[in-house]
Amino acid sequence: MIYLVVLIIAFTGIFALYFLWAGYRLKQWKGKYSPINYAQNYDAITSSYQFLSFASKAPFNPDDLQYDKQNNLWKSSMLECADKMKAGGVTDVLFVHGTFVGDDPFDIVHLIHSVIPALGDTASNYLKAGIKNSNNLWAKDLGNFTSEYLSLFKEATQNYFLVDSFDWSGANHHLARLKASVDLVKKISSLINNSSGAQKKFLIIGHSHAGALFALLTQALSSKRCMNNFINVLNKAGHDISKLREDIALMSHHKYDIVTLGTPPRYPFAISHQIRILHMINHRGEKPIGGSLLGVLNTRDGDYIQQWGIAGSDIISALGIDRQLNGELVSCLGEGADLNFWMQNMKHQRRLHDQGHHLLIDYKNSSSIPNCLLTIFGHGVYTKYNSMLFNTQQITNHFY
Repeated sequence: MIYLVVLIIAFTGIFALYFLWAGYRLKQWKGKYSPINYAQNYDAITSSYQFLSFASKAPFNPDDLQYDKQNNLWKSSMLECADKMKAGGVTDVLFVHGTFVGDDPFDIVHLIHSVIPALGDTASNYLKAGIKNSNNLWAKDLGNFTSEYLSLFKEATQNYFLVDSFDWSGANHHLARLKASVDLVKKISSLINNSSGAQKKFLIIGHSHAGALFALLTQALSSKRCMNNFINVLNKAGHDISKLREDIALMSHHKYDIVTLGTPPRYPFAISHQIRILHMINHRGEKPIGGSLLGVLNTRDGDYIQQWGIAGSDIISALGIDRQLNGELVSCLGEGADLNFWMQNMKHQRRLHDQGHHLLIDYKNSSSIPNCLLTIFGHGVYTKYNSMLFNTQQITNHFY
């Protein structure tokens, strides 16, 4: 426990120092580049929501993560969910982690590879695997989907579905998320190709800014106006998009139920006959707005990271080319790293996205004593093992 607290404190300190550095760099950078400003709407509430309270109807055994060590009521409840999902046509379940628990959250490997190209992909992938394993070690199931989580979910749903995960850098800026969304397209396309042409329905569940990847995915499937801009930026970044249009065309014949867990209201989603969106947010309060800073130490009002990760909250990449390309994405994706813009947006205490339905859930993780670090400011509750059944029940009740 002490090890975890020290790591979280160190992580928070690094983030704060990096953000201050980003603000300084931004002032220099903005003098060279003046993008079109696309300000997200943080005023009007245009989407639906409902309030819920976390209730564990079956006890979970956290001391042994094996399926056969769980309570019979827990197992039968998960099976009931699986039956509903199967009847609803689900074929695949894909879990995606969010920011900072990926394989290159601070672009370190990306920077090394750009400075030493001879390092090669093999060495880069080895370094990324080491970073991801380290993040899994300290985070465990706190804001992170572990291999044990996936195994337990797969067995608890009786292997009805292909259950998989998708890893990405976890870096906190536009370009990193755009690259990851393209790689997510590749991942889903490969799953479709491996299905021998069968009709697919994907249940895609993502924590934090994984939801931003999903938003970009929906925009790609809907062929929105920014697609050409995205392709232009990805070409400049040297990211492989040789089969992007082909993959998107393939994906357009299948269906997607998307669930975000604590995703900040950032990028717009495109909803269609093949795409449905559900947002689950750790929230306490009678109004659908974010919490007051006065309650941050004991996470009185729920998930503070979810309301802080809005436009302007990005970290500036250490690479010059990435900073330039992030600037080119502002016209479509909004401000990336802008401390003043972020502070102005924070005043609105925005909780809700403009698209999709919201479940504002009191996950019962507030405390009379400071617990913000141990809960990642209320942001880590969604992926806890003891939340699996409750989350799955809410998803099946809404979609199936």
